[in-house]
Amino acid sequence: MLFPKRDAFLDKVITYIKFPFDRSSIRLELKNHIDDKIQEYMKDGYHREKAEETAINEMGDPKEIGVLLNKEHNPFIGWIWKITSIGVIIFGIFNLIYIIFPAVIGLFNSNLMNHIPKDHIVYRINVNEKVTMDDKVIVFNKVVYDINDNLTIFYKHYDKIWSTSGNVLGLIDEISDDLGNVYFSGGGTVYGGIVSKGALIFRNFSSEAKILYLKYDRFNRKYEIEIPLKVGDYYE
Repeated sequence: MLFPKRDAFLDKVITYIKFPFDRSSIRLELKNHIDDKIQEYMKDGYHREKAEETAINEMGDPKEIGVLLNKEHNPFIGWIWKITSIGVIIFGIFNLIYIIFPAVIGLFNSNLMNHIPKDHIVYRINVNEKVTMDDKVIVFNKVVYDINDNLTIFYKHYDKIWSTSGNVLGLIDEISDDLGNVYFSGGGTVYGGIVSKGALIFRNFSSEAKILYLKYDRFNRKYEIEIPLKVGDYYE
């Protein structure tokens, strides 16, 4: 039913509400309250217009009501709450993008071995060596040597749950072999996510090397891994 006097009353009350995001809820609450009063008076035999007028008169001065409600719905606090809520949503979206997007990309690129043609592989060794530095866990999965004398080390790393260290240290400090050669990375690939996967390539690796050494000794953190290599025939 249409109640023009009720609507005019509500319009005037709302003009005193400074926080715009509370206006709709306040208007609806007052409207329901007035409608209940109108229905009660109509049940008592009042004509519709008389019931509306009586209910509105009982509500009081719209300015006083508006000023009082504006104090209860403090615009300063309201804006702080709104801005904080938006900030939380934006933060959540960025976190989802940071975690989920790289993870999805990682799924599509999970098999880094595909970057090396199978007929180029001289030998491939499953390693599965794990080291921990602070809250970071590093797992070396495979070592692949190809016909171009490239040695590729495949790995993954992740932070333990509730990690607070923010470890940004390198993964490997030095790579060498049993012949005394020291190698430096000539490139690689990495896919981020909750569990990051990557590959490090070391060029001109000796085909005669029988042992690979992975070492790290910095910032009071240390590990050393020894990996026997297969020389000559293709090995899987």
